[in-house]
Amino acid sequence: MKIRILSLLTLVCIMLSALGFAAPHATYNKVKRSACLAGYSGCATVPVTLTLISSGSASVSKVIDHPDAGESYLVAYTKIKVTIGGRSSSGTYYLPTAVGDQVIIPATDGLTFGGNSYNVYIKKTADKEFSLSVSNSNL
Repeated sequence: MKIRILSLLTLVCIMLSALGFAAPHATYNKVKRSACLAGYSGCATVPVTLTLISSGSASVSKVIDHPDAGESYLVAYTKIKVTIGGRSSSGTYYLPTAVGDQVIIPATDGLTFGGNSYNVYIKKTADKEFSLSVSNSNL
């Protein structure tokens, strides 16, 4: 009897898998470094460590160090912390949710390094796509 039940369960699992009821694929947000947003002076090319944090406090940190560099993060990671030259932002920031919206992490939030102050801009450019730019606010 146990063998019949196990065989039946195995058959059901194979059928469900064949019909597309497998586990969903992971979905990612892509953050790509770009030149500074139009209208902002003092474009900076300093390396930026972008840390994204999930609601469960898990985090992933990746360095985005030059224009056109990009990194992917699971969509569950939405809270932002930025580090430039070992100095990290102290406020709570989240990825923008609507296309065209942006979040600005100001230099006054701890992003001062080497005598310069940096503002970081993260703009939602499309579904699951974001641009990151940095400006030197001293210029």
